[in-house]
Amino acid sequence: MEDIPNKALIDDKYLIIKKLSYGGQANIFLVKEKESGEIYVAKIPIEDDSFLSSEINILQYLKDNNVPYIINKVDDGNGEIVRKNHEPVEISYIILEYAKNRDLEQYIRFPKTGFGENLSKIIFYRIAKSIEAIHEKETCHRDIKLDNILLDDDYHPKLSDFGLATHNSDDLTDYTGTPGYMAPEITEGGKYDGFKVDIFSLGVTLFRLTLGISPFTDAQGENSIYNLIKKKIQ
Repeated sequence: MEDIPNKALIDDKYLIIKKLSYGGQANIFLVKEKESGEIYVAKIPIEDDSFLSSEINILQYLKDNNVPYIINKVDDGNGEIVRKNHEPVEISYIILEYAKNRDLEQYIRFPKTGFGENLSKIIFYRIAKSIEAIHEKETCHRDIKLDNILLDDDYHPKLSDFGLATHNSDDLTDYTGTPGYMAPEITEGGKYDGFKVDIFSLGVTLFRLTLGISPFTDAQGENSIYNLIKKKIQ
């Protein structure tokens, strides 16, 4: 899809203010609802939108079950973007809550010092509760990382981006996730348990949150730091 400019309209309901980020599957835009003036985020696939229906269904399911500490879906649809002096373009989209205080990765990237143990414990407790809540609803996220933990108006962390989430937790084989956060059973190939790989990613997230650096580049046998950690917990 051609780049979407500011001031374009989604379904004559949401005015695009600006692009917030570029993703592998979708772009994220800051939007304003015309009728209410409320600010939200629009997630619009770049090309293939096949992942979107699954994400919409999972978000709706979690919302219906009052799962806490996640970025909720506000609206979704198959409609059109109207750009000035252009023909309308058909799109699929999700409208999500807007977390104005950005993601946790932004806060540790410069300098790479992390939050330290005391503050990290407080933040991590809320993150862990969100993972516990989605697991209780038989949903695994599969892309837990600091980039996908957003801070709301009160700086409370909320889990976001359910594009890789699934209700099927057993015997998964998809090579999916983010390098550095992925469990060894994913990087080495073969079947894995979605709940267990979430817990592994959660551990990496805690390490980065506390120290500001990653424990290893990849959880693979040839990685010396990963092997050292593995030996200590065996």
